[in-house]
Amino acid sequence: RVEVTLATQIPEAKCRQINLGYRDPATINPEDFANCEDEGILLVPYAGERLFRLANPPAWA
Repeated sequence: RVEVTLATQIPEAKCRQINLGYRDPATINPEDFANCEDEGILLVPYAGERLFRLANPPAWA
């Protein structure tokens, strides 16, 4: 079984309603996760931005 927790602006009640955990994103300091590779934690700054940025975007993007 997997437990998923979102740090999001989606209301906590909505997350719980769809069986997701919730954490207020304002309580997270990304630097707390830096240099924790030995613990199995990899911090990738702006990972979402990099994930969705196209190398050769179409003209409409």
